[in-house]
Order: sequence, then structure tokens, then C-alpha cells
Amino acid sequence: MINAGWRSNRFLGLSALGSLLALILGCTPSHPQSTFDTLGPVAKSQLDLFYLIFWVAVVVFIAVGGAFLYAAIRYRRRRGQGDPEQTHGNTKLEIVWTVIPAIVLIAIAIPTIITIFDNADAPILPKDGGLLIEATGHQWWFEFRYPDSDVVTANEMHIPVGEPVTVNLDSVDVIHSFWIPKLAGKVDMVPNNPNHLWLMADEPGVYYGQCAEFCGISHANMRFKVIAQPRAEFDAWLLAQAALPFEPVDPLAIE
Repeated sequence: MINAGWRSNRFLGLSALGSLLALILGCTPSHPQSTFDTLGPVAKSQLDLFYLIFWVAVVVFIAVGGAFLYAAIRYRRRRGQGDPEQTHGNTKLEIVWTVIPAIVLIAIAIPTIITIFDNADAPILPKDGGLLIEATGHQWWFEFRYPDSDVVTANEMHIPVGEPVTVNLDSVDVIHSFWIPKLAGKVDMVPNNPNHLWLMADEPGVYYGQCAEFCGISHANMRFKVIAQPRAEFDAWLLAQAALPFEPVDPLAIE
């Protein structure tokens, strides 16, 4: 019986260690969809806010846990000790543990609100010459439309490097969630409720995005790529996509 209990505890310990290891490895910045390797100003501001809230939470956890352990050890029941003196509250202590959390929440709320407003709209809006892309979620793929060029792509969005891009979000069926971890956080695509976000890539490359809201049986296949290019390459790509399709001359192709 003792041996069975020891094996059970060992299994639980190994399971907890394995889960912790998987969690740590899942946060590696080198992963294509890691949020800890930001390559755009929106994602960076969101990561900075995360770190601020995380470390504040760590301090609160240590303080509360330390106070709990101190009280449990300092005021533990001792052999031969009777019932402790009964009290009915402590006004000063209750004021302290109400005011301190309120201050902590205010300290977190201020940078949170600032980040939300900073990320609300692109520094250069479409009406002022900024690039606009319309993204539409379908079961189970993403449609990208460039309204100024009448270009439409599927599961592949091209953007110029170093320029803010406004992305209008919509859905034609169910709720989807637009997410490019290295460039911007998640924003829902809700039917009949247009939404938007803005993003910017700091360097050329391919960034991977996906739907982050369970939307049906093929939700896991709802992935897309964002290809960030120098402005000249982006303009050339856009021009090529807008050109008329090639007319086949081979008789077999015509038929």
C-alpha cells in the first residue's frame, strides 16, 4: 500500500515537472508564433504591458504568500493552548488591505488605458494616405482585399516594411479572431460588427497568423501568412496582382 502511494506521488511529481517544462519550452522566443519575440510596435507595447502586470503580480503573490506563511507559523496552535481571543474586525487593517490593492489596480490601469488608446488607431490613417487592408474571416480561410487596387488574396497578406497598416476586420459566418503574435494581439471578427486593428513590421520577413477563436471543425486549419516587404517590392507585387490575367494561346488551354 505504501509502495503504491509512493508510485502515485512520483507520477504526480513527474507530471507536474513535465507540464512545467512544456510551458517553459512553449514560451521560447524563437517559435514562429511566440509573443515574446516582438517585431512590431503594437506587439512590443502589448508585451511591455504584459511584463509590467506580470511583475506586479509576482510582487503581490510574494507579499500575500509571505503574509500567509508568517501568520500560519507565528500564530499556529501550540500544545496545551486554549482557544484564541475572539475579535470582531480591525478597522485600520481593513483600510490598509483595501487601499493598497486599490493603489495597485490604479497603477496597472493607467498604462493599460494608455496602451489601449495608443493601439486604437494607426499613426497614419487611410484617409491621410495610410495603407488599408480589409480582412474577412470565412469557415475556414481568410480573405484579404486591397480596396485601392482591387486586389484580393486568400490566406496571404502582403504589407510594406516600416509603414503602419490599418486592417478592417469582419466575418461572414461565425466569430473568428485575427491574430499575428509577432505583430499584433488578438482582435475578434464578429459578423455584422466591423472591427479594426493596425500593425507594422519592423523588418522584412514572413509572419504567421491564425484564427484564435474556435470556429468549427477546421478551426486548426485557419492559418495565414503576412509577408513584409520593402516598399518597392510591395508596390511591384501589388501591380502584378492587379494586372489582367494572362490569356492562353495554346489551343488545348483555350479549349
